[in-house]
Amino acid sequence: MDKKEFIIKLPNKKESVNLKAEGVFIFDACSLLSIYSFTSKDRNNFLTNLKKLADENRIWLPYQFLEEFEVHRLEKIQEQHEAYTKFKNIIDNQFQTIYQDRRINDFGNHQFLKKYKQNYIQNIKKIQQNIVSEIEAAKDSHPDWRIDDPVKRALMKCFENKIGDPYAEDNERYQKIITDGPMRYQKFVPPGYMDVEKNRTDTTKKKQFGDLIAWFQIMDFAKIFKKPIAIVTIDEKEDWWNKQAGKLFGPRIELMYEIFEYAGVHLNMFNMEGFMKYANEELKFDINKGLIEKVKNIKEEGLDEQSISSQIEVSAQEPVVEQSASTPVIDKQYPDTNNEVKTQE
Repeated sequence: MDKKEFIIKLPNKKESVNLKAEGVFIFDACSLLSIYSFTSKDRNNFLTNLKKLADENRIWLPYQFLEEFEVHRLEKIQEQHEAYTKFKNIIDNQFQTIYQDRRINDFGNHQFLKKYKQNYIQNIKKIQQNIVSEIEAAKDSHPDWRIDDPVKRALMKCFENKIGDPYAEDNERYQKIITDGPMRYQKFVPPGYMDVEKNRTDTTKKKQFGDLIAWFQIMDFAKIFKKPIAIVTIDEKEDWWNKQAGKLFGPRIELMYEIFEYAGVHLNMFNMEGFMKYANEELKFDINKGLIEKVKNIKEEGLDEQSISSQIEVSAQEPVVEQSASTPVIDKQYPDTNNEVKTQE
């Protein structure tokens, strides 16, 4: 089918039915990191529902997204440790503003008001000391998830045997990315061309290809398993999404056609809010409506992968992801895609 005929047949209602019945959901690093922003209750609720998809072998994680998740996971955890000091400094600065307020200090020599001014400052200092003490106590009790991360552990249970392998340096597909990637970007062929700026700080000049590597790994997976693909992301850049007036209308047509031409499958995309609504309505999941509203609010506040850490809620409670007794133990649900996919001429 050529691109013209493909576009004429959009939207494809049959493929919507196929997605519901057997589609595979692929979560990018940003979407997985956003789970850290949920309260422990919401996190457990989401992970329990994610496990339902895992038990049906309907989730998968490209190696590229796994690597990005790990790199940024450590960054976010470190930021959380540093956040205590930053917050304490903000509090201290706010109190200093009060102490230096001339409107208050001007009453320091007033015959009748002097003692009230002194009492006011003393009480404010006590409040400051109490707040700082609480911040320091919270910092001391903050779990070090760099060493033992219960959220990552729960996620990896879900994705057990459902993670792709990295490309070797001499892999045909990898070499095609390095060779053709710059030309794709010059022509604004999605995905990844909006990451060119990463070259400014990257001496290898390869970080710009992160999204493109993940995309090729997704296409390789799709070519083997022949299932509809749905990518879940909080990344809303135009080199993934068809955006009109700031609203998302599914994946770019170029991406839809490229994966169809290469692998013979249809592509869908969801942001986290959209995925949760779809999962509840079409897959009969039970994701908390309150969580969906919170995710919507995070989106409206303009938070992305660079600022999601400011929302992280830490709980020492281990996320619960139960292994279904009916789930068969399979050594390798998804075999090595690198060995089975040949470059399409």
